[in-house]
Order: sequence, then structure tokens, then C-alpha cells
Amino acid sequence: MSTKPKAYLVGGGIGSLAAAAFMIRDGGVPGENISILEATPVLGGSLDGAEIQPGAYSLRGGRMLDTRDLRSGMSLIAAGLAADGQTRVAPLETVERGYSQLVDRLKGLGAKVAKIE
Repeated sequence: MSTKPKAYLVGGGIGSLAAAAFMIRDGGVPGENISILEATPVLGGSLDGAEIQPGAYSLRGGRMLDTRDLRSGMSLIAAGLAADGQTRVAPLETVERGYSQLVDRLKGLGAKVAKIE
């Protein structure tokens, strides 16, 4: 009988994936002792992504990450700034209410951004 712990995580979303990573890294649980139970064929929950054309990916996290939430909106903007190529984030009304002159501030930091009406 093995003395190593076993873990069963329900749902293949980001929470279970992160829990598994921390159990391996910090808890010393062997990866083969961790089972993630997911009903769909894709892991990632609301953060699943797919290549939409060579080198371009779409992250469907909009089901949870949404520009109508100030923190989520800024997170999506930050991810877009870190990504290669062009990123569109919309709608911006909530983020702009929380961060006045957002486009000008980002430009002041050297970002190549534009607000498209």
C-alpha cells in the first residue's frame, strides 16, 4: 500500500489545474497520484483557448473574465499589452470609469494603444 497521498479534483478548470500544480510542487504529491475529473474533452474550464489562425489564439475566458468587471477588464488589457500582435478589448466603459484617461496613461507608459469608436 502506497503512503503517498492521492487527490481527486472535480472539474478541469483553472482552480483544479492550479491545485494540482501546487500539490506537485509544494506538497510533493506525485503527478500520477492526482486525478482531474472533467466532463468535457478540454481542460481549462472558462479559460480554454484555441488557435484561430497560425500564431493567433482566442481565449474564451469572456465567460468569466469580462470587461464589465473593473479588475477583469484591466487584466485583459494587461494580457493584451504583454501579447505579441494586435489585441482588441471591448467594451471599455467600466474600465474607463475606474481609470480616467486610460488610453493616454497607457500611451504615456509607451504602450501602442488606440481607442476605436
